[in-house]
Amino acid sequence: MAPARAGLPAYCDSPAIRHLSVPKDRANPRAGTLDHRYQYFPPTAPGRPTFVLLPGGPGPGIYDWNAKEVADAWQLPEGFGMLSLDPRGIGCNRVGLKEIPARLYSTRKLAEDTAEIIARERLKNFVLFGGSYGTQWATELYGVLRERKLPLPRLVILEGTLGRAWPVGRGQTVDFEHQWKVQSRELSAKVLGLFKAKRLPFDLDARTWGKYLHDQLLFGTYLGKDGTTVHRSLPDALEPLVTGTSEEKEKLKEEVVSSAREPQEPPRGTSDELMTRTVLCRETRPEWLIPMEVRDGLLVSIARRSRYCEGTPFDLEYSADHVQILSPIVYLEGARDPATPYWQSGAHFAGQRHASKKVYLQLPKGGHASGLGIRDCLKAFWKASFALANDGEDARGFPILEKVCRLRPIVTIR
Repeated sequence: MAPARAGLPAYCDSPAIRHLSVPKDRANPRAGTLDHRYQYFPPTAPGRPTFVLLPGGPGPGIYDWNAKEVADAWQLPEGFGMLSLDPRGIGCNRVGLKEIPARLYSTRKLAEDTAEIIARERLKNFVLFGGSYGTQWATELYGVLRERKLPLPRLVILEGTLGRAWPVGRGQTVDFEHQWKVQSRELSAKVLGLFKAKRLPFDLDARTWGKYLHDQLLFGTYLGKDGTTVHRSLPDALEPLVTGTSEEKEKLKEEVVSSAREPQEPPRGTSDELMTRTVLCRETRPEWLIPMEVRDGLLVSIARRSRYCEGTPFDLEYSADHVQILSPIVYLEGARDPATPYWQSGAHFAGQRHASKKVYLQLPKGGHASGLGIRDCLKAFWKASFALANDGEDARGFPILEKVCRLRPIVTIR
């Protein structure tokens, strides 16, 4: 294990951390190399695959989850391997602001870095898992693996899937506004009335509540790695405003205030922020970071245009169908996901015209990246998924999940 560089997160000293010298720019050898860090737990049982985990954001990976914690949370079979990594410029791969120029931050470059690691570890039996932005990363990575004639994953699992860039002038907040209108109908009249009043609950301002409601809509019900509920459904989260004890109300107030304090972007002047802003603005979200507020019982954007991307060209517009995934694909999507709604994930599903088998699973009340929300039937999910990955087997296990897990499957078999 190489010691962590100064200023990096403590988890970068994990015994599972490895490092590899990767080209800054494969098209220009003179650009030099990067000391790229990643976390790898090899399989401990014969025949078990390695899960290559590509995180969302773009932002930090999940180094603070070891292989056992992932296995327990996802109820995976014992003995599987795990490869997780931070993107270049982020987390354990943070660098000086001038070490990597903005033009060398792109999803394509992240995919090339990851392909170098897969080649170095000689992975042949692996599953590619991408969540949120990680689905875009996984798609680009698949294209790089094909170009370089490296082994392809047995199975690709995408959760909260990005299919294409947001149109210019249409920020993500439009879908959050829509989801609030849908889900606020499930609130009691007393709770909804509190958000129509001039003075909002706890005397907190409209933007503070806007940030909290945005976050609640984003994830819906979501479980942590120990099985406890991290995020709750909107009615469950807000009902204490009317029926809660003084302690429950105080706890909710602390949650709302804490949510407003959480930064939506890395600190300016860091490689983390440069990488995040460059990739988002050039590839997917020219209208990012538009604050929301509560107004007359509605959740609304305070503007339709964002200044976040001013000065960064929208010149690498993403569309998933430029890479054709041949391996079996499983999509795990929330029907109430405001971050990657069906027009996003459905575009990816429809655009993959050459996948050997593909299944689109929808959680009727799921939010964004809500796979852990099906904790009660994860074993059935993995059984059906691995059957799909095996040659000669089809997706007969997935329709069963409709009854067991309350999922809506759309199945396409070639």
